[in-house]
Amino acid sequence: MNYYAFIPLCTFVINIFTWTYIYTQKRYTAVNRAYLALAAFSALWMFDLFILWSPVPDDFLMPLEKITTITGFIVVFLFVNFTYEFLEKKKDFIYYFLSTIVIGSIIMDIFTNYYVYDYTKYNWGVSLQPGKFFLPIVLGVFVAPMLFSLFLLYKGRSSVNDKNMRNQLIFLLQGTALFFIINITSDFILPHIFHFEDIVRIGIPAGIFQSLFTFLAVRKYNFLSISFEEICNSLFENLKDGIIISDNNGHIVQMNDYAKKIFNLENLKTNIKASDLLIDYCFKNCYKDYESSILSKNEKRVISMSQANIRQYSTDLGKILIIRDITENKRAQIELYENKEKLEKLANELAETNASLEQKVGERIL
Repeated sequence: MNYYAFIPLCTFVINIFTWTYIYTQKRYTAVNRAYLALAAFSALWMFDLFILWSPVPDDFLMPLEKITTITGFIVVFLFVNFTYEFLEKKKDFIYYFLSTIVIGSIIMDIFTNYYVYDYTKYNWGVSLQPGKFFLPIVLGVFVAPMLFSLFLLYKGRSSVNDKNMRNQLIFLLQGTALFFIINITSDFILPHIFHFEDIVRIGIPAGIFQSLFTFLAVRKYNFLSISFEEICNSLFENLKDGIIISDNNGHIVQMNDYAKKIFNLENLKTNIKASDLLIDYCFKNCYKDYESSILSKNEKRVISMSQANIRQYSTDLGKILIIRDITENKRAQIELYENKEKLEKLANELAETNASLEQKVGERIL
């Protein structure tokens, strides 16, 4: 038994665990589907390497080597796809150009020996002998897409204002950068440029760093988990009150239909704050049944406000503001007060009349 084969096996197990954890959240959004596809093929990549490094007949080594390299091509492109989905970036010419390169390289790897010319057996496992197009394919299918994805993630981190989102991107950047550096150094630079051919190729198993950092982002910073929109949807159903969700900068992320009705808003405008809608509102305050007034459809309405923090995994996500229209209640209270005064006045009049009648009756008896 080749004990080095347990290196990719352990990475395979970590990938399966992370994939299962994300899948059990049952969030079938585009970004989660993209990550699940990435994690699934990453696990398959590790499993292919485990089989390749295990004792197998020589007749199977060349097909296994090609399967492993093809799976690697797919994994790198799926990471590019995940980056686009996570950053909500529209698929552009670069995306489709990279996909064309990957498809072309897969076809070339299947039908020619231009990428994998042959294989070499070592005491730690099996590695490929490069073909004449090995260098351009490595640069076009692995180096360029990974550097492009890291650039997009770094650029996204710099432009994001939300602290929680930045922390997620930092973990993703760190894990991916570690994987890329170890992979390109161990599997390409050292053996094929400096000709240190006997070193153990740990580049593919280095994907464990990407999986671990992703899992830490999931656990610590709510990565690929419940979003603001889902929080809103769960709160908005069957509610008769106005609900406003604001991020940590005070900008309104979402508001339900009843809130839009109160403020005469058909659609949610960008970069609008609750303070733009409520004169005596302060984002930092934690209101509880605070009464105020607004002008809705040219009519003065009395409202009650309650506000609290939204926290998940010990991280502040923003504020939730609940607005209740209490105009009718106030009118009912005023009417009740007025009726009470009328009743008290009527009772006094009856008491006076009764006293007068009693006095007259007494006078007649005498």
